[in-house]
Amino acid sequence: MHRTLYRAATTLSRHAPLPPTARASMIGRAAAVGRWERWAACIEPSPTVWFHGVSVGECLALDPVMTRLRAPQREIRTVLTYVSPSAAAWHGWPVDRADYLPLDRPDDVRRTLDAIAPALIAVSRSDVWPELMLQAASRGIPLALVGATVRAGSARLRWPARALYRDALTGVRFAGAVTPEDADRLARLGVPSETVTVTGDPAHDRVLERVPDLGVIAELVAWRTGRRIAVVGSLEPDDLEPVRRALQIMLRADPQFAALLVPHDPECLAASAFAEVDAATWRPGDPAPAARVVWVAARGLLADLYALADVAYVGGAMRRPKPHSLLEPAAFAVPAAVGGAAEREVGTRRMIEAGGVVAVRDSAQLVETWGDWLANASRRACAGLAARATLAGGAANVSARRLASLLAMPSA
Repeated sequence: MHRTLYRAATTLSRHAPLPPTARASMIGRAAAVGRWERWAACIEPSPTVWFHGVSVGECLALDPVMTRLRAPQREIRTVLTYVSPSAAAWHGWPVDRADYLPLDRPDDVRRTLDAIAPALIAVSRSDVWPELMLQAASRGIPLALVGATVRAGSARLRWPARALYRDALTGVRFAGAVTPEDADRLARLGVPSETVTVTGDPAHDRVLERVPDLGVIAELVAWRTGRRIAVVGSLEPDDLEPVRRALQIMLRADPQFAALLVPHDPECLAASAFAEVDAATWRPGDPAPAARVVWVAARGLLADLYALADVAYVGGAMRRPKPHSLLEPAAFAVPAAVGGAAEREVGTRRMIEAGGVVAVRDSAQLVETWGDWLANASRRACAGLAARATLAGGAANVSARRLASLLAMPSA
């Protein structure tokens, strides 16, 4: 019954009015099955691992696992699917092919499974699509969750979603939970408890191992010289007003203060939102800007730009408990402020308790937090190092070994 209701809801959702990003996702997904079939018709058969993450952050968390699994001694093919247009715009995934996840409808899923013919499906975090998981399990395809996390207040833990997910998750053969709390919630969702292992977060391996793009950093070194820099990363619409007010206050109070603004989705936000602070637009290759506030109008640069920061603000959690990645500033030992709703997210709460992140609820608290760190270099350094100390490597190695065992292949 739950599967029938889910299929009906999936069909109806195609006709619902959608915001621009969701509409772009729906268009990309609707045509994806045909693209996967055309690709599959041109390749030789080979053991294939199908990775999936909803958006850029979730796919990046898979990056070190995908890289390890594709060690030279393994003759396997890897593919990646995603849901978000931001992931579609990203380049350089370490896989043989990346494209949208087809819509979670019975025929689309059947055709895609026939085309890709995966020996294993590995999902980042917990972006589980019931139709895909159920059909894959019915074919005997091993299912895995990598860097799996489930929020305490997730709707999936409540009826009726819980019943549907319980059916979809019974075929999971390995679930690498980020924390013990995640492990408990995964078991409550229906993941067989004997398959759940607390591995930590493979996204930590990615930021700890990542080599920055020094070319991008060098382009802004002259702009940074003599200034105290705030990098405002992954800006969402809910962040605009408190950040804008905070910038106005900081710019008036400190002649050496400057900021780099990086939107999460450049299609939804524009530099004109910061006209009051005379934000200048910049892209790689442009001359170094003169303005103290710079709007970065290019994707894929944020992780490198934190290298220029004294302090940071990470968007996405001013009103909802879904902050964007705090790992990237932490990797550079940069203390960060984040929206107050992030306190409900376990990973953020750990950084807050360590002293490397401060949750703020309005512009006044953001100004106070930045001002305190910028006025005291020792306090700022201690906070940044505290954030960095919360990062722990090793999850990618454990996850890759477990996936390799499901493929009956040697581990790296």
